[in-house]
Amino acid sequence: MSRKEYVLFDKETKAFVYGYQTNAIQRMLDFDYICKRVTPSISAIINPSRAGIHKAFWGSKEIILPMYKSISMAAKAYPEADVMVNFASHRSAFETTMEALAEKTIRTVAVIAEGVPERQSRIMSATARKLNKIVIGPATVGGMAAGAFRIGNTAGTIENIIASKLYRPGCVGFVSKSGGMLNEAFNIISRNSDGISGRAGRRRRVQDHPGPERRKDNQAAGCVGNGDLLTGPAGQRSVRPCRRQSRYS
Repeated sequence: MSRKEYVLFDKETKAFVYGYQTNAIQRMLDFDYICKRVTPSISAIINPSRAGIHKAFWGSKEIILPMYKSISMAAKAYPEADVMVNFASHRSAFETTMEALAEKTIRTVAVIAEGVPERQSRIMSATARKLNKIVIGPATVGGMAAGAFRIGNTAGTIENIIASKLYRPGCVGFVSKSGGMLNEAFNIISRNSDGISGRAGRRRRVQDHPGPERRKDNQAAGCVGNGDLLTGPAGQRSVRPCRRQSRYS
């Protein structure tokens, strides 16, 4: 990739969306537009069913996003895209995530699906760590950097994002164990401060707890949700075992 020091989510982040999730795609584009990004954050859509184009809105204008049938074809066409938002079901989430991690240009994969077996989650975690890459999830709504980049449906509707001042970085760092209360917390903080600063992410299952080195590496002044990222680059993690019982045990 062109950027020498990898930054997790900024205004230059480009992503693939795996799965034809039209609502999530439009919400990502709407967020990009109100954040005043120069270009959309979505480089292409990966749809195993068919290739072609997808029409979406960029503000009041209509734009066209390319659609590919495979991850390898999309990665070859858009090497600058280093994030994949994986909307595959729990039946194929593991295979598609492993395929994405095998691509040199893809550095981060967000796995949205619930119900991914624990063993497969651990294999994804170990693979990401070995390849110096990042996996968010599984069972995640996604993540976001205020004023820069948003994964899928994170933070809800565009009205809620505007009301919570998430279209630009604020001054408050926030850590929460409750993903379900995330939007309410955004709203409360925005009413009493300048808004959220830095990164935001949430998921249901936490396997690795990040230490201060990991948070500093990602410039995560405000990490929001059920812990932080699932896995990160080797040698940059300060791991503390999660005491919460796994839903799959």
